[in-house]
Amino acid sequence: MSDSCKKLLTILNKFEQIPDVEEFVLQTASNWNIDPETINELVLSTEEIVSNIINYGFNDVSEDREINILMMKNETKISIIIKDDGMAFNPLGKENPDSIEKPVEEREAGGLGIYFVKELMDHVDYHHEGKFNLLTIEKFITKI
Repeated sequence: MSDSCKKLLTILNKFEQIPDVEEFVLQTASNWNIDPETINELVLSTEEIVSNIINYGFNDVSEDREINILMMKNETKISIIIKDDGMAFNPLGKENPDSIEKPVEEREAGGLGIYFVKELMDHVDYHHEGKFNLLTIEKFITKI
């Protein structure tokens, strides 16, 4: 895989850096000539995951911690690997919310973001390696 098909962004665990994540995914996928719908799904999914890591992944939110977002493309798919050293948490182990069909005011809080990521992406995988969480999302490439 050539360098042009692999891009890395490192941010700190700060909500102010979410726009940097959005711009990184948008620009990288645009440069790779990915269709707008797929780009939107990649941006939304990555933003949701990174927001959850910042929100729930670290005990001490005042301590600067790195989150790495690696985007890769081959002929058939885009892969995004999000790596952090926060608390181990497998979002795939969480069941889908049973309240998805209920009106907003009747739903239990939480769980919808991961549900939407699983719905938008073609493949989602999690594993814990050493002290790192590695969440991979993949989307098959649609030809324009």
